[in-house]
Amino acid sequence: MATETRTVEVRLSKREAAQLFNKAVLLEDPELQIKLYKEVIELDPTHRDAMNNLACLYLERKSDKPGKMEKNRSTAEEYYKKAKDLGHIGAKRNLELLKMVILSELAKEFQHHGDDYEKGVENKGIPDPEQAIEMYENAMDHYDAFISALDVELDNCSETAEEYKKMIIDNKYNAERKKAILLNKVLRNLLYQAALDSYNKEGPERRRTNKSAIKRYDMAVKRGHSGAMFNRAFMHEHGVGNKNVPQYDKAIELYDLAKEHGDKRAKKEMRRLERELFEEARKLYADDKVEKAIVLYNYAAELGHKDAMAALGLLYETGEANNDEPDYKKAIEWYDIAISQGSTLAMVNKAHLHETGDAHNGVPDYEQAAMLYKKAIKHGSEYAQSKLRMLEKKMSKEEPHKKDKENTINEMDTTPVVSGASLRSGCGGPGFFINDESRKRKSDALDNEPQSKRKKFALTPINV
Repeated sequence: MATETRTVEVRLSKREAAQLFNKAVLLEDPELQIKLYKEVIELDPTHRDAMNNLACLYLERKSDKPGKMEKNRSTAEEYYKKAKDLGHIGAKRNLELLKMVILSELAKEFQHHGDDYEKGVENKGIPDPEQAIEMYENAMDHYDAFISALDVELDNCSETAEEYKKMIIDNKYNAERKKAILLNKVLRNLLYQAALDSYNKEGPERRRTNKSAIKRYDMAVKRGHSGAMFNRAFMHEHGVGNKNVPQYDKAIELYDLAKEHGDKRAKKEMRRLERELFEEARKLYADDKVEKAIVLYNYAAELGHKDAMAALGLLYETGEANNDEPDYKKAIEWYDIAISQGSTLAMVNKAHLHETGDAHNGVPDYEQAAMLYKKAIKHGSEYAQSKLRMLEKKMSKEEPHKKDKENTINEMDTTPVVSGASLRSGCGGPGFFINDESRKRKSDALDNEPQSKRKKFALTPINV
């Protein structure tokens, strides 16, 4: 009697489970489906379809946390195995596919760790090529296993399943391509390690001419190693391999490339280098080495130093960067670039060019000058305030004369002729490093002395 009662209960339980299963299949909410499939399995521990579907849902579950994703995969694998043991054909196939997914995911994870070691993320910004190589080799091993599993799946695939076969072939191609990329990463880290070892074992003098290290670094750079780019940039900056003569253009290029490839140290070094280049340019200018100063100002400006941009503007304005011939167009170009970076010095200097008319073929433009002075004032320039007051006084004095002149012209019914303002007429501008009086002295010196005896003025910054 007890056995019969138990049989009836099982039948009722299975019937209830079947009804609940049909209800779960129709739902669109994955989380609610998971809940109902679990209830189905509680009512009927042999319901293999519920187990298979539940495994699929766990596998599709999204999460930002790697640990949670791994747990979901583990749970999916557990339910697939139970369904497979109960004879579910689809579960057996899904279990094989899941193993392939896990192999692919683990390969990606090892590759990610390898990238972190290569860029120094795991070591305070210092690349660790040995750990990177180990991670990349583990990733390649998992891709090998993944490719082998795909080959088995392809062999067992039905002749009619063309779309599925195409998907497998595409996955195999992508895996082989990623493996080739990893092999390149292993090689470049081996080169980087060899270059590092060769460079570090030599003394300071030997390092200056270590051709072996330089060659390996250059090969690693070509293969895209960010650490090699950073180290090679540092070597170019200090003249290693070039008879101690710095090659700033190559250093800047490689620091920038290292930054693009994820080396977090590169950005900091570029900021340091731009400051040092700017200060060195100022010293060279003070020592009457204008050409060398201009070269360094250009490098500093390329790195984004706004004061270097403004300095170049002034050097073109005074003609020192153009064979002693003022180039106001080029000066304005540099001032505009510096202004876009927030340079108040460039704002004041450009305003001066508008005020004197040098920006307009000798015709002053007080409105533009006033606008730039006001802009500089908003950026905190006290010097611009005094320049604006002087300009406003000039404008107020010239206004009555302007009206008298207009009335006279109207009475005579003639066309006015605007006489061009002389170079540097009116109030002088502040320049970048020199004040108004210095501008005048410098102009006189350039006009009256031969090239060999022209006097240089010290680069003393003005607080603007």
